[in-house]
Amino acid sequence: MPSQNDEAGLQMMRWTNEENAQEAYLGEKVDVGDNYFLVQQTQDYFPVLNLDQNHGPFGSASPLCIHIDWARQEQKKMVDMYKTVLGFPNCTNSLNPKFRWQQNDPRTGVDFKVWKQHAQRVDSESQCSDGLYYANGNGQGGKCYTYMILKRICLMVAFKDYPQTSSYAWEYRGGCYGSGEIGVYEKGVPGTTFMFD
Repeated sequence: MPSQNDEAGLQMMRWTNEENAQEAYLGEKVDVGDNYFLVQQTQDYFPVLNLDQNHGPFGSASPLCIHIDWARQEQKKMVDMYKTVLGFPNCTNSLNPKFRWQQNDPRTGVDFKVWKQHAQRVDSESQCSDGLYYANGNGQGGKCYTYMILKRICLMVAFKDYPQTSSYAWEYRGGCYGSGEIGVYEKGVPGTTFMFD
């Protein structure tokens, strides 16, 4: 996640065992038992999307990368005691020399986009009821742009014990949703402003 809005690039997750109304709506989640943690304060971490005719088309959002570190409960306020969850791939933009990656940000994690654009050629605006329509310059048809908007991210990590060295770690096991996806998207309604908070 972007690190510019918090101290040392940390966003604390809170443990919860409460039923979350969005889970049933968003799809099947892997049973995570007692180890379910949430980050809900994401205001100002992501760009604002004004999904209207005056601002589009936007293209798909640039990929962002989420990384998780962990520490024991009694060490949660000691920044230097955090350890990286193992098994993350490299963040795509961390390998891109044209992208300005902050020096102290982790370079491993899982990429995601906060919105995805789909473009389709159509004959008229009437064929673009759920998107943004832009006519061709010659007045014959145009393009319909629709957007899938990120609603939630869920990552699975598993506890791994190493008896030979009397140590343990947490390992990344994929996304919680269908086919191992980390995000759930829903179709964006034109005229809506998405704050991603």
